[in-house]
Amino acid sequence: MAAAADSVDANLRRFGPVKRGHCKGLDEALGWLLPLASFSTRYLVVPCSEWTLLLSNGRSIAADDQLFSVSKAAGCRGAYGRWASDSCMWQVVEAGRETRSIICYLDGGRWVFHQQGGPLPFENRMLYEKRRKRDRLTPEVVQDYLSQLLHMPFPPDWRSLMSQETVCLERSTHEFRTPVEEYAVEVDL
Repeated sequence: MAAAADSVDANLRRFGPVKRGHCKGLDEALGWLLPLASFSTRYLVVPCSEWTLLLSNGRSIAADDQLFSVSKAAGCRGAYGRWASDSCMWQVVEAGRETRSIICYLDGGRWVFHQQGGPLPFENRMLYEKRRKRDRLTPEVVQDYLSQLLHMPFPPDWRSLMSQETVCLERSTHEFRTPVEEYAVEVDL
């Protein structure tokens, strides 16, 4: 976890000073991370079994903005999953290079499906042949792939996951030309 936190910290310092702290417990971590924002300004670096989970407060921008730099700096494998009603994405990187990605999204009323890199052994390749493109990569499939890769249930049990100390990072916004908008959310874990 320390290597991932240091990598994110160094990457964010390119844009100005970074505030670094620690949270212990889910309530404290979410209280620090929220509300969601129009641009990722806060990150939680959470120990997660043999992996590190990176969360951000970006409303539409996930923490994948740090995936490549952390993977490259640590020389490790990283994974990203995203799912919504109009899009799903699965991505794996090794030492900062994308090795596998699948994306399925609604574009102007048509579903688009694209994959790059060779399938991993646990992937269900038959899904990619389904007639309806939107059925080829669903939220359940993305979560299953994350579970298979991480060798643990995904999504994780958030309460147990965040009962340990978490690194909190906040990037500088002093040079932003557009103000960061905040969005209140209701958390029910």
